[in-house]
Amino acid sequence: MVIDGDDGSGGSNSRQGAVNVYMKNVTIKQHLDVVLNSLRDHAVLTLDTDGNVTSWNYAAQIIKGYTESEILGKNFSCFYEIEDQQSFLPTRILQLARKTGSHEMQGWRLRKNGERFWANVVIQPLIDDGGSISGFVKITRDISQQLELEKRREDSISSQKREMIGRLTGGIAHDLNNLLTSINASNELIRRISNDQRVNRILDVNTVGMNRSKKLIAQLMAFSGIQIFKAERTHINQIIAVFSELVLSTVGENVNVKWRYGDIDTVILD
Repeated sequence: MVIDGDDGSGGSNSRQGAVNVYMKNVTIKQHLDVVLNSLRDHAVLTLDTDGNVTSWNYAAQIIKGYTESEILGKNFSCFYEIEDQQSFLPTRILQLARKTGSHEMQGWRLRKNGERFWANVVIQPLIDDGGSISGFVKITRDISQQLELEKRREDSISSQKREMIGRLTGGIAHDLNNLLTSINASNELIRRISNDQRVNRILDVNTVGMNRSKKLIAQLMAFSGIQIFKAERTHINQIIAVFSELVLSTVGENVNVKWRYGDIDTVILD
């Protein structure tokens, strides 16, 4: 006797088992959909073997701008810039995912409105029960803010390096200029008190070299963009004594110059 389609051969149990498996799969899928749609910073979508979109979570809509009804069935190459499409980058990415089992990269992607964003993308093949690739799962994160922060950090480091180099260059140029000023003063003093033509010729050569050095110092200062002053303890009376001889030889014998040294010998000078 058959009751409710049960012929006594166990067919009812088989059908019930199939229903149970189906309901279990439905429940798993529902739970998975809830999990995927709860994500806000991971766009998760699936593709068929040709790269056409077959599923789309809520984060994908937020990040890429397409609703599920707008994007289903479209090829994922629409997320790539024209240059990448022309170079068949989307196709090559799927080929790499097939070959290696997973492919991750970063690059510019497009939203629906054409706006670019910097994305981290992972693509993995989906394997069916027979061991064949039935499609791909693609996970995209918008890391534009990370890129901007990294750029700012690199710019800050570069700016600090440029400032350090500028300060170093300016300091070197300033010290060289001080040395050159002293040498030039000494040369002029020797020129005024010496009547030896050989000495004067040597001084002329020195003058040519100093003029070249002045140009180099000017270039260093221009490169540095800043002028560094280094305060040091200096015996001011010794400096006055050196330059007094230069002044006396300049004004001539008919001018009487008197020097009066102060009580303070050591001062802080640049």
